[in-house]
Amino acid sequence: MPKIILVNPAMSTLGYSVITPRWLFVIARATPVELAGDPILLDEAICEFDPGMIETGDIVGIGISTGNCDTPTARRQTFPVLPGSPQ
Repeated sequence: MPKIILVNPAMSTLGYSVITPRWLFVIARATPVELAGDPILLDEAICEFDPGMIETGDIVGIGISTGNCDTPTARRQTFPVLPGSPQ
């Protein structure tokens, strides 16, 4: 079964998050579980995103804000990216 992975990028991984990325929880709750099971939530301030976890058919959502739009994850192009609105 494909996975849905929601990533909040960060400039560095500190092991803790200063600002809770609320969008992760809102999108996760709005995602039908029967579509791909429970979404995987990843805050890069806590742990680094490993693109090796992506498999064919997976959907990856990467959130941005002004402070984190130029992170390694946001710039990584090892998988197809469908841009969306930052708002």
